[in-house]
Amino acid sequence: MTAPTIPPAPGDHRWVAFVRGVDATGTLTALAGVFSTRGVSFDSLATGDVVDGVGLIVVTFTASERRQRLLTRTVARLAAVRSVEVRAAEPSEHAAAVVTSDLPFRTS
Repeated sequence: MTAPTIPPAPGDHRWVAFVRGVDATGTLTALAGVFSTRGVSFDSLATGDVVDGVGLIVVTFTASERRQRLLTRTVARLAAVRSVEVRAAEPSEHAAAVVTSDLPFRTS
């Protein structure tokens, strides 16, 4: 059972999460489950290239700072997640797909 989606409240902010996860069945499902069970919907989601079996997932969402910290901690604990970084979204960032430059976790 999933929690009902909580409408944005005054003081909620838009966030961009950069998640490095294992390229395996269930990784995206586990990530979505963390948000779903806490009543937070994705505003957008995009995936990037897979390097050495680890891919980039970029998610934008709206939540309070407290809920964002809870989501970040919970996502970081997932077995399939290698790293997570969350930033406040810039006003010009309307979708995860527009976040194309200066991505964290780049490997050379």
